[in-house]
Amino acid sequence: MIGKKWLTACGIVVFWLISMMCQAVSIIYDNTWRDAYGQVLERTVFSLDECTGHDDYIMELFTDTDVTAMEAYDIQATVLQKNTRYSYYWYPHYMATVVLAVSDDCPYDITGWHSLQTLPVTVCILSSQPQYSFSVQAMSYGLGRDVSGQLAVQALKKIHEEGRFQLDTLTGFNIMQPYRNRPAAQVYVLYDYQARQWQRRGAPIHIVVPDEGTLAFQKGLLSKIPLVVDDARLADCLADAAYRTEPMEGAVQISDQESFFVSADLISHQMLFHVFHVYEKNVLTGTNNMLWYMAALFVTILWGCRLRRHVIQPRMRNAYAGLTLVLCGWVLLRMYKLMLPGYAVDLIRWSWYSYYLFFGLLVSLIVWIGYMASQPDWHPECPPWLRLLFSYNLVLAVLVCTNDIHQWAFILPDIAGDANSYHGNGPLYYLLAVSYGAEFLVVNFWLCYASWKQHVQRSFRLILPFLCCLFYGGYIVGYLMKIPFCRISELVLTTVVWTLIWLEVVMRIRIIPTNEGYIEFFRQSRLAIQLCDDSGRVAYASRDINNLPLEDMEIQTMPIRGGWVRWYRDVRHLRQQKRNLSLVAQALERSYHLLRREEEIQRQVIHQEVSRRIYAELEQVISSKRERIAAYMKALQSMKPGIKADAIVSHLNVMVCYLKKRCILLLRGKEKGILEVRELSLAVSESQHYMTVAGLRGMATVRLSGTIPDKTALFLYDMFEEIGEASIAHHEPYWICHFSETGRAWTLSVMLEDRPEGSDWLPKALAGSTLPEPLIYDRLEYGRRLTVSIGKESYHD
Repeated sequence: MIGKKWLTACGIVVFWLISMMCQAVSIIYDNTWRDAYGQVLERTVFSLDECTGHDDYIMELFTDTDVTAMEAYDIQATVLQKNTRYSYYWYPHYMATVVLAVSDDCPYDITGWHSLQTLPVTVCILSSQPQYSFSVQAMSYGLGRDVSGQLAVQALKKIHEEGRFQLDTLTGFNIMQPYRNRPAAQVYVLYDYQARQWQRRGAPIHIVVPDEGTLAFQKGLLSKIPLVVDDARLADCLADAAYRTEPMEGAVQISDQESFFVSADLISHQMLFHVFHVYEKNVLTGTNNMLWYMAALFVTILWGCRLRRHVIQPRMRNAYAGLTLVLCGWVLLRMYKLMLPGYAVDLIRWSWYSYYLFFGLLVSLIVWIGYMASQPDWHPECPPWLRLLFSYNLVLAVLVCTNDIHQWAFILPDIAGDANSYHGNGPLYYLLAVSYGAEFLVVNFWLCYASWKQHVQRSFRLILPFLCCLFYGGYIVGYLMKIPFCRISELVLTTVVWTLIWLEVVMRIRIIPTNEGYIEFFRQSRLAIQLCDDSGRVAYASRDINNLPLEDMEIQTMPIRGGWVRWYRDVRHLRQQKRNLSLVAQALERSYHLLRREEEIQRQVIHQEVSRRIYAELEQVISSKRERIAAYMKALQSMKPGIKADAIVSHLNVMVCYLKKRCILLLRGKEKGILEVRELSLAVSESQHYMTVAGLRGMATVRLSGTIPDKTALFLYDMFEEIGEASIAHHEPYWICHFSETGRAWTLSVMLEDRPEGSDWLPKALAGSTLPEPLIYDRLEYGRRLTVSIGKESYHD
């Protein structure tokens, strides 16, 4: 039973070992110098799936990704194993001893660390971490058995001040010269295996182990899982690749690894501040460059906002805002470059290239401002040729930023660290300088010509923009020719200041539309006005405001942003006008009352006159019918009822209807002097009814429209009544009456039946003036016709 359990346990162990051996392994290693160690791992590690070289962030990739193992120092392995909750496996492979790689051309006998201090040799340390810090600590150990690095920092400070210290960013390889076998310095501080590998590539160097002592570090693989390695083959491959498994003679290993690791973190900061002097003082003023640029940043913001506030055109205000942002961005980039450590030569060089991107944006914005200022349009559009020019400027700037590829702008030396100070100018640089300078000159000429043409400015001040251009151009030429005064100055700071000065000049001489000078204009104005702040203090006041007669002034105020405005208005003339208007109003009121009284009196007079006329006309009408009515009434008194009595009553009804309707028409037309045709039609219709009863049958039609003068209506109605009564008296059986209107007259036409001439009473009645005179008698084939007309012209007259 026990044997079966042991067999089961052994099977599980074997299965686990097999599974571990079959598990895929991913390894990352440091390939800053070469890929030799990676090639050794590929030949000796079982189940290796991927082996990748990296020159930075190896620790971060190992802890944050699925990488199985990484190349590490024994110090790093110890710290990780003690300070993390994960289990790591350490596989030491080879030793790395800090040595001196001395060039065979070096004329001095280099024996150790003190030789670097005392002899005039150039020294180079590799900038890759953590080798950079460990090399400084090894030097400090040799100088005084101190691994904090302070002794080495002091020594390197002296070497750097003498101009003998360099940093190599990519060690034996360089980004500008991928393969280099000749050492750039006389002494390199390297690991022993790096020096041997360099020797194998043909570099003329020899290895020196410092007499004062040095440090050795064990390197190998730190893994998250157990690894299966061919140890025998590993030893052979390491030896073939110039790696040693034992430290060199005179080298020691660190015992207190955690303290050593903490001190290593401080090395880069000590070198940054004590050796490289990141916060370097300006040569001209002796003041810290960072302080100058911090002040320049605030001045640029305030000055740019002030200039933008004075610009009138909306799009130009946006251009001023963009120009201010470009200047601020340029200053910030310069501050970033000043903060970079001396060994970050790539970042220093790339930030230096980026200056020209801001230069291109700056020149493009100045051209855009000049174009807008010279155009009469308030919102000018960007023409295609100007967009092409902007693209050309940016292409030049981008080509400068990619100078590492082609070196058309700057011809760089072999050593990357010397590129910022020792370089030549290529054709692209001169093309860029000539293009930007020509554009700036054209903008100045364009603005001055537009100002002269528009009669804005014709004085000697037009040469001020050209003077700014001349001074700045002379400064650039001096900078290129390396004149000491120009060369030691700050190019970015000078460019920013001269740009702001140029913008101020073109605004002051008013070749760019601005609202500058409004304060003086306000003060010279005769408008009685004051601008006050929130406390009531008068900030600006117009001329002669203190000599105003306040008794004749009206004071008004209105709040504005930051205070309020108060203005005085001379109301003497208004008060005089008010008094005059008051007198005129009183006179008009009296006139109004008099006119109302006069109108009332006139209405009374008209009413009385109309009443008198009505009474007179009524009296006249009644008097004309009085005798006939009296005769009819007398005949009725002695007459017995019968046909004759009915005939007399019918005649009386016709006359009574006539009198009633005559009075109604008279009253209707007394106010306006006109009558509606409807009133005349009703009167004629009612009279026709009683005439029909009296024996005169027929019809009466009124073909009039609208209104008719009252006198015309009364006359036509009188004629209708007279003819009707005469026809009844002569026993006419039938008639047709027709009221019509033409463009020239109103007409009454009466048609009676035909009679022999002997029995026709009409000629006798007309001859005897029994009927009115205006009647016209016509004898027609089918009857007799009486016509009366009243002309419209005579009526109007």
